[in-house]
Amino acid sequence: MNRLLQVVSFLSVLFAFTAISAHADTQNGVTCNVQNATTFPTGGGVYPADGHLYECIPASMLIIGREESIVGAVQKFKSDISGQQGALEYLQSNGALFYHFRTQADAIAYMSGEYPNSLLVPASTTRCGYTGADSKGMFMSKRITSSIFDMCHYTRAGIEDVQNPSITETVGHEGGHAFDYTLALNSSNPGTPTSETTPFLDYVGNDLQNENAINPSPCAIFGSAVTSALEYDLQADALTPVCQGSTVQAAYKGKSITNILQLKSPYFFFPSQVPGGIADYADAWAQMFAFVTGNGRQTNFLPVTDNAFQSFQNLCFGSAVSYWKNHLAPPPVGGAPDFPGTCATYPASEWNH
Repeated sequence: MNRLLQVVSFLSVLFAFTAISAHADTQNGVTCNVQNATTFPTGGGVYPADGHLYECIPASMLIIGREESIVGAVQKFKSDISGQQGALEYLQSNGALFYHFRTQADAIAYMSGEYPNSLLVPASTTRCGYTGADSKGMFMSKRITSSIFDMCHYTRAGIEDVQNPSITETVGHEGGHAFDYTLALNSSNPGTPTSETTPFLDYVGNDLQNENAINPSPCAIFGSAVTSALEYDLQADALTPVCQGSTVQAAYKGKSITNILQLKSPYFFFPSQVPGGIADYADAWAQMFAFVTGNGRQTNFLPVTDNAFQSFQNLCFGSAVSYWKNHLAPPPVGGAPDFPGTCATYPASEWNH
């Protein structure tokens, strides 16, 4: 899910707003076909089924409706403000591509042939999707790709590929990465995604402190949701729920919301503590993007984690991502009609960054 962005700051003035050329081909035994107004089964011609979506699953293995789910999820990236361009148009104008693969192995095989030795090739640790971004060539053409897997790849309890519980939420999350990285590629500091900037991190820390204060019982947030297979593979402590009804389970009694997130959702909220993890919060940004675009909280995907994100959606954390999605700009410190003025940017003592 979360990938580093190539640092090219000294050449940022040369960025060209050109999309990766659209074509269909075969790499390492995997064939990808462009989807557009002519080839897409239903609703072709709208982004990304306007030449920005590649279907890499043979027709005989393709689950009916999954292609449409990808397009439908991306279409929700529009601004909530009438007549204003938002994340949808921003990704389209910057040539962001979406690829639909059956497995992680297929994605690695194809992308390593199509974009060799680049940040666009999924890592072997990816599970349900992967997004990469970089720039290449004399004029530093932007390259942003999101790979969506029909089968999630789990390794914690043994290597296995299982049916992706939600293509919709996967697209929402990977689209969040694509938006984050595209903003960075167009900034004065293209090596730093928006999700790694101090104001954003402080909004999240502010919300954590508030949640610890206003929800002393974790049952108000986590409820009886049972950890999913994906959450367990993302290093959740156990499959047991935080609460049974209104009773906190013994393992979580006396713990703050922050403490429980550290146990249940370390991948999103404490990534540096996850094996192989790095100290950034791009996945927290991406998952909130899935929420503010209406693509989050899908059945059996991230039930415990999503309960936490739902509680943050209308606070500073979620409001900040929503503001970026709607305005393509950072939220003003003093507030706005769609951003609380109480969201002050101050150092967040509980947030480990």
